[in-house]
Amino acid sequence: MASPALLRNLGTKILALAIAILAWSVLSSQQRARISERTYRIPLSVANVPAHALIASPLPPTVEVRLSGPFTALRELDPDRLEAVIDLAGAPLGEKIYRLDPEDINVPQQVEVISIAPSEIRVALDATAEKTLPIAAPLTGAPAPGYEVGQVLVEPPVIWMP
Repeated sequence: MASPALLRNLGTKILALAIAILAWSVLSSQQRARISERTYRIPLSVANVPAHALIASPLPPTVEVRLSGPFTALRELDPDRLEAVIDLAGAPLGEKIYRLDPEDINVPQQVEVISIAPSEIRVALDATAEKTLPIAAPLTGAPAPGYEVGQVLVEPPVIWMP
């Protein structure tokens, strides 16, 4: 015959067993999800270029990223929405190497960035200058009969950058 201690609080014990089985099945199904890897070539963007500065070095238009994650998440990923971003907020003038980290790639939460190539980008910032120069537009020829030259405007102003 069954022990009285085993039958005590039988409803609570059955509920605890059901919760344990449910938790095990949920956790084990997440671990069984097929993990996949994919490589994408995504655009490189530059954000927050300081005022009165310009990028004076060539930048690669794209970077190659290797992603890992559940098969379904990678299949549903829209590669056109991915980009790598270099943030130049507060960057000094001159040349500096910027490292691309996984946080610089906008991927869904369950997708992990495994590698980025190139992982470092050389950026040279140079100062811009503005100078207004007088321009005399030499006019040749004559207007058509019945027309006359009133005023010659040069717009927009010419900006000279060293």
